Amino acid sequence: MQLKISINSLLFCIAFFIFSIYFEITLTVLNNGNRLFNNLIIVFAIGLLLVKELMEISKYNAIKPYIMGNKLIFEFIFIIISWIISKNSYGYILFTSMLFVVAARNVDYISILKTFVFSSSLVLIGVLTLNKLGLIASIYSYQGRLRDSLGFSYVSYASQILFYLVCAYVVVRNKKLKIIEILLIMFLNIYIYNSTKTTSPFYLTNIVLLIILLNKYVYKFHKIIASTENFFTGAFIINPIILLWIMFYSPSELYILFDKLTNNRMRLGAEGLRNYGVSLFGQKVDFIVKNSNWVNQYNYIDSSYIQSLVVNGLIFTVCILMLYTYTLYKSTKSKNVFLSTVLIAISIHSMFDPQFIWIWYSPFILLTGKFFKNEEKNVFSIR
Repeated sequence: MQLKISINSLLFCIAFFIFSIYFEITLTVLNNGNRLFNNLIIVFAIGLLLVKELMEISKYNAIKPYIMGNKLIFEFIFIIISWIISKNSYGYILFTSMLFVVAARNVDYISILKTFVFSSSLVLIGVLTLNKLGLIASIYSYQGRLRDSLGFSYVSYASQILFYLVCAYVVVRNKKLKIIEILLIMFLNIYIYNSTKTTSPFYLTNIVLLIILLNKYVYKFHKIIASTENFFTGAFIINPIILLWIMFYSPSELYILFDKLTNNRMRLGAEGLRNYGVSLFGQKVDFIVKNSNWVNQYNYIDSSYIQSLVVNGLIFTVCILMLYTYTLYKSTKSKNVFLSTVLIAISIHSMFDPQFIWIWYSPFILLTGKFFKNEEKNVFSIR
């Protein structure tokens, strides 16, 4: 069925498409980002979002539900917090991303995901094709195994983009997803993994696809999912707690095992917390990711949860985790098993990788904006 889209939603999707495709291109060897272009894209995106908002607030009936539900207060607080902490990392880029979150409150979630699938597919397939044809170069890394970036500026980027692209695609397709599509995705996942050797997104992508298959074709499995959905609703709270327990309170043998399996992510996260601590509004951290003595000085915190606590602070991190928890709760209440499965996978992925708030990687942070609108019960109902 053709999905109708309002002019306000169209403006949002255009802004999101331009913003996300540009910043995904900055992840390739074609363009590592330019301050002038960055600012132009930010101004363009904010301009379209502002037009969208002005069109909505010009109609009292459009904003009455937010006023009556005190949602404008929450929006204002969230925007102020985002502005305060934005100076710690990506500045206006982070702040604009959070404006997108708020503006997404009344945009259909399928429209958001379709826009992302289109933009992300263009970049990923385009770069892989150009790289295969020898038109753009690869960057190689050897850390016990040879890793090929496949045309991106870092060896893990292709795998991370594919993970979120697959997550968005299966939610959009939902029950219409066919086995041939799943097999093609698995083939692409294996191809990228064989080159990049990036384990976390590879295994999580396969797990998501396996759960989708079982849910579609094994009736009893569907009943198991339905009976455990309430437990998994707290994934974005439980998983950070588990991660902190492993880092600081687990038996040494378990800590060493997880640190080895995650390529020193446990150690780097724990050291980050010890060295920088956690403040209410975060702090600017100069991460060392490339230098001649990287083995001794490398200090990048890969975990989304730990990096956000250190850089963005406790208040912002708690806000994001609550928004994600709300989204997962609404997804389970809407009986959208595909979306719930994907969100749980993202909550696990975020334990070890840093992309969960960056909208050019993940459109799912935008779905959390539904909190800022008084919605019907089945806000994430299957289309």
